[in-house]
Order: sequence, then C-alpha cells, then structure tokens
Amino acid sequence: MSNQENNQENNQEDNQENNNHNNNNNQEDNNLQNKEIDLNSIFYEDPKIDRSNWMTKVMKQNPEIRDLYERVNPLRRTETFIDIFCPKLSEAQEQSVRKSTIQLIMQHLDYLGLKESKDILEEESKIKYESQKVNESRMQSLLRETVKKVDSIWDLTLRKDDEFSRGDRAEQLAEQLIKLGLEEDDETVDDIYIWDEPPNNNIIYDEKNISTGFKTIKAASLNQLVKHLTDNEYRDSHYLDKFLITYRSFTSPKKLLRKLEERWNVPYSSDLSDEKYERDKKAIRIKIGNTLKNWIDKYPSDFNAQLKLDILEFIDTKISKELNTLSLHLRKMITQDTKQKATYQTTLLETPPEPKVPKNIFDPNLKIFDIDSQEIARQLTLLDFQLFSEIQPSELLNQSWNNPKLKHRAPNIVLINKKSKEITSWAKASLITIENTKIRAKILAQFIHIAEYLYELKNFQSLNAILQAIKNPVIMHLEKTWKKIPDNLVISLNKLVEKISPKDSFSNYRTEINSLTSHCILFLEVHLQDLELIENQYPDNVSGLINFEKRILIYQVITKIQQFQHIPYNLHPVHQISVLLNKVQGMNDQEIEERANRLESKPTKMK
Repeated sequence: MSNQENNQENNQEDNQENNNHNNNNNQEDNNLQNKEIDLNSIFYEDPKIDRSNWMTKVMKQNPEIRDLYERVNPLRRTETFIDIFCPKLSEAQEQSVRKSTIQLIMQHLDYLGLKESKDILEEESKIKYESQKVNESRMQSLLRETVKKVDSIWDLTLRKDDEFSRGDRAEQLAEQLIKLGLEEDDETVDDIYIWDEPPNNNIIYDEKNISTGFKTIKAASLNQLVKHLTDNEYRDSHYLDKFLITYRSFTSPKKLLRKLEERWNVPYSSDLSDEKYERDKKAIRIKIGNTLKNWIDKYPSDFNAQLKLDILEFIDTKISKELNTLSLHLRKMITQDTKQKATYQTTLLETPPEPKVPKNIFDPNLKIFDIDSQEIARQLTLLDFQLFSEIQPSELLNQSWNNPKLKHRAPNIVLINKKSKEITSWAKASLITIENTKIRAKILAQFIHIAEYLYELKNFQSLNAILQAIKNPVIMHLEKTWKKIPDNLVISLNKLVEKISPKDSFSNYRTEINSLTSHCILFLEVHLQDLELIENQYPDNVSGLINFEKRILIYQVITKIQQFQHIPYNLHPVHQISVLLNKVQGMNDQEIEERANRLESKPTKMK
C-alpha cells in the first residue's frame, strides 16, 4: 500500500474517532445536564435539612449581624421594634389590622394609577375600597414616619459609649415611648379628686399592729396613700421613704405631682373653727413641701423637662404665696442639674493605698496579666462600684431588667450584669487559649488570687463572675492544669465558693452582708431574685386597692442595696488598668468547649 493511501486511511480513522469522541462528549454533556438537574433537585428538596426561617435563626444567633442589618435596612428594624414593644394581637385586632393594611395598599395602587391591580386586590380580599381624597400615598408617608420614630427610639437605645449620659438617654427614651403610646401614661386614667374620696374609705390596715396604736397600711387607693404622706397623725417614720422608693410601680411622677397639688387645695370645712381649719391647712401644706423636698433631693432623676416645668409652676403660683422660704429652696433645688443623682459626701480619713502598678504601666502593649492581682481586683472594684452606686430604686421595680420592653428603665442593672458576664467569659477564654500547661496553671492561680482580693474588698459581684469562670465544667476538666495548683490555693478557692454558695438561699452570703458596716458591692443576682420572688408571689392589687404590703417588702430589699451604694472605696483609680478591664473580650461557650477539648480531656478531682 502506498504512503498516500496509508495517510488517507489514517485520516479517515482519525475523523471517525473524533466524530465518536464528539458524540460521546455530547452524550456525556446531556447526561451531565440531567445529573445536574437531579443533583439540584436532591439538594434543594432534601427533607432532612430544615431551611425554614433561616434568616430569623441567623439573626438570633448573631445579634451583631442583626444590628448592622437593621441599621442598613431601617424597615427591617421595625420588625424587632414591634416584637419588643407591641403585645400579641387578638384575633379581632389582627382582622382590623389586616383590613386597614389592605386599604392602605389599595390606596397606594390607586395613587400610582394601577387601577386594575387595585380592583383585583379588592375582589380577592373581599374588602371594599374606601376612596380617599389625598394627594399622596398614605402607605408611603406612614412608613416614612414609622422609620423616623423607630430611629428616634433606636438612637436612644442605652449603650455604654456615646456622647449622652445614661440618664439623659433613659429620660428621652421614656418620653419618646409615651409619645408613641408604647409607655403607659396613667394621666389618661379616670380617678377621683383627692378631697372627694371619703377619709376612711379605700384603705386596709394591718390588723396585727392596730392594737398597738401603730397602724401599717396594707392596701389603699392612690388618694389614700398620698393623704397619708401629708397626715400629721400617721406615725410611720419610714412611710415617706417606702412611698418614694416604690411609687413608680403603681403610678407616674406626673400623676403624683398632680395629686400633691390636689392635696394642697384644702377645702373649707364648716365642721371646723376657722382657727382649726387654718392650722390644719398649714400643717398639710408644710407636709406637702417636705414631701417635695425629699422627692427632689433623693430622686432627681424622676424629673424630666416637662415635670420640672410643672413643679416650678406649682411652686410659683401656690407654694410661694404661703411658704415663701420653702418655695425659694424648692425652686433652687429643681433648677439645679436634676439629671445628676443625689450625692452623698463621705469623708475618707485614711490615705488610699499606693497602687501596685508594673514598671511598664505606660507601655501601649501592657497586658492585664502584667499587673499585680491585688491591683486588678482594686480597679475592677472601682469600675463595679461606679455602676452599682448609680442604680436607682426605679430600676428595681416591675422586673424591668428582665423585660425587653422595660429594660430602658434599668440601664445600670443591665450594664453591671453585662459587665459581669464579660468578666466571666474573659476569664474562661484567658485560660483555654493558652497551650502551655505551666503558663495556664500560672494564670489560673492568678485568677484565684484575684478572687481572694475581691473577697477582701467585699466585691461580691465580680467575685461571683470570676468564680463562675473557674467553676465552669470546661475549666474544671483541665486536670493537668489543676495538678499544678498548690493545695493551699485550692483550699482557699473552696472557701470562697462556700461564701456565695446558693445553699439555703445564699445563707452564708446573707449572714455576712448583714454584719457589714463598711463598703461592699453586693452580689446583685441574689437581691434581684428576691425582688422577682416578691413580684411573682404577691399581686399588685388587693380588692381593687394598691397592695402596699407588697411595696413594703420591695422597699426592704431596695434599702439593703442602698445601704452600700453611698460608701465609696478608698482606692486610687489607675486609668491604664481600667481601660484594659473595660476592653476584655471572651468567647462563646461552644468555641471555649472546643478549644478546651483539644487541651485536656479528664476531669479534675476538685470539689
């Protein structure tokens, strides 16, 4: 066979092979396409994977993403806002909202000239369109206004670092909520004029004390409670404090002022001689002045801008005409910066101890564990006391710290609890991020020393935070680490754990704080639990009257907290250390557990 023939034959074979290859490729492409369709179908329809509400789940698990997402998309923000501030609607309310919403949508379509779409919606919804003569889309204007209002509240959300004080923001937030109808303003509630209510009606005394001549109010109307504030014959020396500490659980500052104004207007009684009438009237008005003086002096944060104007009008138009000296004093008090809480001067006779600062205190790379354990405890205590001392009685009412709708009323409680959780998380993270067992044991020992010094300072809040970290099962399982801890430190740690043990309702802790007369930062959780118990076990009202017996129990818990709020620590603040402690960061529990499992596996024998 010639070369030419061979070449032709080879070319024919190559062409045939190429054709076969192309056909195979086309067949494979077709098969692959079919396979892709099958794979996609399997991927998206796999019943074992729950993809419902994935966005909600992501946002719930990652609040920082939700915060950013809602700030970028303001309308999304309203969803969270509604969840927090608006209660679940009844079926009738839902129907009403649905009808109103569809009317808004139809008006919007009508405004855009989309008549056919509007007619279809009207037919399918079976809701007749109510034509409105307006030159705008009401739905768009309402949405714009809603976003503005939600923004105004979001911008007043209590945060740690901003140009406003927490008091300013809490006051503005409360005013915004009232304007939006989301915060109860009991001025709209009908009630009886204080002098129209018979003197012996709507009040129940504790029968156990009546025989002794000392009457304790068990339940009463608001009018009767206010009357007893200004009654010379009522002998409970602590009644004014009981009332002022708890009144915000059953009325508002605005309504209390109105009731005091009503009480000022003493009506003439023909049953009394003129002399007796004038004497009684003056006594009542002096009592009212004393009530106002105590109220302004001890609880200045109760007075927002409008209430200050209202009380100034009361002073200028009425009090000044009868009690001029008192009116001048009250005017001076109310025109001072009432955003500042009442201050209590304490003279520190001893020189504070010299701070134990490291040589590299001014080094920008300063680390917390470069610092002496005692000084860490001192600076942590100063930070805690700053928040603890600012807690207002109103923050401790109605379980505000637990209720998303009311948390704005308890900014300092929210912050001190948040700070304690951060300290616990930081302590755990500090231990499990260290690979070297020897160094990890050294850091664990330092945390135990910090706990010892916190106990010496009677800072039970941060003591609990540190112990919560050390006692965490993840940390307790680090057996190799615990073997390097000296026995005396383990014994000391166990004693500290007993100090704040929940056994017998924290009996060890309660016994200790009851014997203290010097500075102390309470283990706040214990006292918040006491308040929760009272709130849950006792009704707000009894036989239609305010349950004042319940308020007395609440008062007793709050005064225990107040006892230590005005006794400052005689310590020098160290700015560099405070900054570090304010910036501590932890990890989520899952990450901590995963890291710990890579370090050690066997549990410690520690109790």
